[in-house]
Order: sequence, then structure tokens, then C-alpha cells
Amino acid sequence: MFGIAIYATGFSTSQGYQIYHGDRADLLLIRLEDLDKCATEAFGEFLGVTDFGLSNENITSDKAHAEVYQKFVQITVLPEAYIDAVYDSVRARHFYTATELETSKAQYRGRAPHA
Repeated sequence: MFGIAIYATGFSTSQGYQIYHGDRADLLLIRLEDLDKCATEAFGEFLGVTDFGLSNENITSDKAHAEVYQKFVQITVLPEAYIDAVYDSVRARHFYTATELETSKAQYRGRAPHA
């Protein structure tokens, strides 16, 4: 629709963001986990602003359900086939290095069920 072929163009894993130029629009794509480290630079480059900053809102640890969420994260074990399907996908391989993917896979595989 916008003439942007994301997978036909590389993604800067070291920056954590990439600007794509299309026929009808431009696109700033940021890896969510890199938002804190690259937002100022990314939005500055994309929009030409120099005073962009983020503020932390909607923080899970500040909520009443924080303990329940943390327990859920600790005890949830994902099936090996699901981990492989997610981290071996075309999308994952485009936006992450092989080392990043292996580190993430190992993190999820390292979770054992807790009583």
C-alpha cells in the first residue's frame, strides 16, 4: 500500500531501528526492547526533532496485579516447537542477529516448571 518492502531492505540490529522510505510514506520501525536506548536518536532522525524524550507510564510493577504477572512469567514453560517456530521465523531472522536469537531461545528453554 505504501510502497515499502521491509524484508527487501536490511534492518540495523545495532541501532535497534530502521527508517524505510516508500512511494507514499516513510516508516520508522523500532524494536520495542530497544526503545529506551534509541528513541531520541530514531525520532530525531525520522522527524527532525532534537528534544524528543520518553516517559515511563503504565508500568506493570506499579500495578495491583504485578505479583500475579511475575508469577505467571516465572512458571510459564513454552513448548520447544513453539520457541523454534518463533525464533526461526523469517521475521525473527530479519530483525535479530543469530546471537540474539540463540540467547533468547536459551532464555526460554532454561525455564523449568516451578511448583
